[in-house]
Amino acid sequence: MSNNRISKLNSLVKEELAKIIQKEIDFEEGTLVTIYKVEVSSDVAQANIRISVIPDENEKKALERLKENVFHLQQELNKKLILRKVPKIRFVLDDSIKRAAEMEKLFKKVDKSSY
Repeated sequence: MSNNRISKLNSLVKEELAKIIQKEIDFEEGTLVTIYKVEVSSDVAQANIRISVIPDENEKKALERLKENVFHLQQELNKKLILRKVPKIRFVLDDSIKRAAEMEKLFKKVDKSSY
């Protein structure tokens, strides 16, 4: 499948799955779960759903909750997407935001020590 079609499919899966999760899954109070990025494989067999969770302490519980309900979420996504082949979803914690914040702290520390 072309890169343009994969990109469109990434966006479509992200949008539809976000709606389904918001409607169907209850997380611990005060927990914000966001789909950060969707990566559909070139053969459209799988999709890694990268999520971010705030606060960090609730990451494991939120991921566990999504994994417990992955079959139901997959079924709902299959109903929403009118495609010959709907990718099998897999949830993954995205730590890129956390890593970026840590790097920012390091840069500030290095910058302060250079004076």
